[in-house]
Amino acid sequence: MAVLAAAADLGMGLPLDHGLRTGLIAMRLADLVGLAVDDREDLFYLTLLRMAGCTVESSSMPYHFGDEVRFGVDTQALDYGNYHEFGTWVTEHFATDQSERVREQLLDRLFQYTPAKRREKLVGHCEVARLGAVEMGLGAALIESLNFVFERWDGTGAPSMAGGERIPLVAQTMRLANELEVHARVHGAEAAVAMADYRAGGAFDPHLVWLFRQASGRVLEVLDARSPWEAAMVADPGKRQLSEAGMDRAAAAMASCTDLKSDYTHACSRTGRGGCVRPCLADR
Repeated sequence: MAVLAAAADLGMGLPLDHGLRTGLIAMRLADLVGLAVDDREDLFYLTLLRMAGCTVESSSMPYHFGDEVRFGVDTQALDYGNYHEFGTWVTEHFATDQSERVREQLLDRLFQYTPAKRREKLVGHCEVARLGAVEMGLGAALIESLNFVFERWDGTGAPSMAGGERIPLVAQTMRLANELEVHARVHGAEAAVAMADYRAGGAFDPHLVWLFRQASGRVLEVLDARSPWEAAMVADPGKRQLSEAGMDRAAAAMASCTDLKSDYTHACSRTGRGGCVRPCLADR
């Protein structure tokens, strides 16, 4: 799952260890919340699997966003639910390296990607992640939580616009951990704390933010780990050991999610045939 997290993050323009570092923060938050052992395991694996379905739209994303990987890098610290913040960034920074004609075209396409269309697309993202979790043999509670990774406390998230306590606690905790990792890495620890305060009651459960504020230094100190991979293996509360059949299922799920990045690689990793890029390109 850590390998899958790394692949998904790279596909969206995030660093190789983003998911692992998010998992480390999530485990510190779990201490503050007092999560039970099973819930801690679900939370840890949710941080690794939350982006597993996000490359399903990669082939169509350049139409709206241009270079979709760069778009992911440039917008990783933005609050997508804050339309003023997002609109300001678009006006000042989006496609400014392009010619005026190309930028106008890209802006027109970007504004076609409305909040309603985003919600529609994220249904597919969540479905793919759930299918991967099912194939890996993970539990029902974790699979259900994958429906909520883009939801917000104020009910303006996606895809279902669920809010408040309708969002499972593990999903709420994962969402805060994810944003803390991004902001601490991009802007520093103090900025991460300020971001959590600012978004409390909007993106995040205000009580969860309050708990974080009581021990923010302890939570964020895990980001100083010399090797996030080794630290995450130690922090993993499940310590699952897969059977041979389980290994095959996990590898198959990884293959399917990886192939989603391109229309031309559908089923390639599983079979070496079908939609593999080489025969597709040979036929063109």
